[in-house]
Amino acid sequence: MSLTFPPRDETLAFFERLNAKYANDLDRPEQRGIHIDREGIAVWMQEWLRLRASGVGIDEATLRVLTEIDRIVNPAPPPAPLARLEVIDGRFRAGEVWVVPRFMSEFEAIWLVLSGRVADLHAALDRAAAARCNGIRIFGMLDWPHLKFSPHETGYWSALETVVAEAAARGLSVEWCFFADAQRLVPSASERLQLVGHAAEFCRVHPTVMFQVANEARQNGWREADDSALMELAWRFRQGAPETLLSVSDPADEVREESGEPLLTRWRHVLEVSDYAVLHPSRQEANDGRWRRWLDHLKGGREVLARVEGQLRRRIPYIVDEPMGMASTRQWGRRDDSAAAHVAGACVGAMLGGYTIMHRSDEDDAAPGLLESAVAATIPGSPDYRFVNATLADSPVARFTRFADGKVRTLTNGVEAWAVAYGTQGELQWRDEWHPELRYERRDDARLEIVVQLWHARQG
Repeated sequence: MSLTFPPRDETLAFFERLNAKYANDLDRPEQRGIHIDREGIAVWMQEWLRLRASGVGIDEATLRVLTEIDRIVNPAPPPAPLARLEVIDGRFRAGEVWVVPRFMSEFEAIWLVLSGRVADLHAALDRAAAARCNGIRIFGMLDWPHLKFSPHETGYWSALETVVAEAAARGLSVEWCFFADAQRLVPSASERLQLVGHAAEFCRVHPTVMFQVANEARQNGWREADDSALMELAWRFRQGAPETLLSVSDPADEVREESGEPLLTRWRHVLEVSDYAVLHPSRQEANDGRWRRWLDHLKGGREVLARVEGQLRRRIPYIVDEPMGMASTRQWGRRDDSAAAHVAGACVGAMLGGYTIMHRSDEDDAAPGLLESAVAATIPGSPDYRFVNATLADSPVARFTRFADGKVRTLTNGVEAWAVAYGTQGELQWRDEWHPELRYERRDDARLEIVVQLWHARQG
């Protein structure tokens, strides 16, 4: 059998990641221009090459090696018990800590347990934890050609218990999106109501679970997210589990008027019972010179939601729950293979309030940018911070040059700020009283002139 070794540029890229690991995370001193000792080069480069030669993708091989280094060199202490997430002043909080949801989709998690693939569940959860995610988003039922499960399955509730417990052991909450493919799996309205009652009973005694009634209601058995029958199910759940965070569903990302309609009205109805807002933003792309149009659009939902907040007279937390998906091959308007783009998305999503990394491990095990997206975990979640576009009067970034095919977004509380810049590399001009520090930079593999930067700045 012949082995195919990775190309030189990929090997060099991993070497640079390994060196950064030794320098930044392990705090090893520089020797002869590098931080890795000879033993580290011999052991970890060989292990990475072994994985790549055996067919493991570059991102997955890198993740495995860096995770193993953490386990051996700096073993993590057992995670503290997870506190129940709650909503305070339009933001998420667990105990005394403000939380920015950094979730990862693992839709088929329950099915993995039901089908005896618990090791695959562990691998998925370990990957999410290694990327500094703090939760996973799972489906309560599915009817796909290659897999099918529902609460009708023997062992369903114990399988769900396993998923929740294993996630919590890794510091991960669970956003349980209950109804998917409900029009086929649970067509009866009375049965839906009964199942929601069982779900409420489960959530009442599992504080690390958030509940979402339905995924994309318009495609899974209801007219829209504000369908009266779906709202009835939400109220039923609320009665049974009043302390569990609840969202009804994601309304269609459809804005046809300056006022924000029809998304505005749909959200207003949904948020009469929901604790937080979710949206699956449009993944439409256009050949107009923009680097990644879907990135530009992420903030659109937040702008409409701000108008809803004014009408309801309360601040509302927000999660971008299904953005553009990660994959090894770009699929126009569905999946993106740019690690740099996904890092930018994770950072912008964190500034907006929360972000779920859209990844289908059942469809493609590659997750470009997953590990690097961990940098978004440094962005704070306190309600003191406000999202604002660069160059506006209350932004710490006064102006920027270039980034013409991208954007610059900022988050600030007046004395501390974060900025995400993406597009053709340019320069940021900060206001005089601000002192910036570049925290992260990544170039797009296909277009090296495209850069993603994360900045942190303080006043004074």
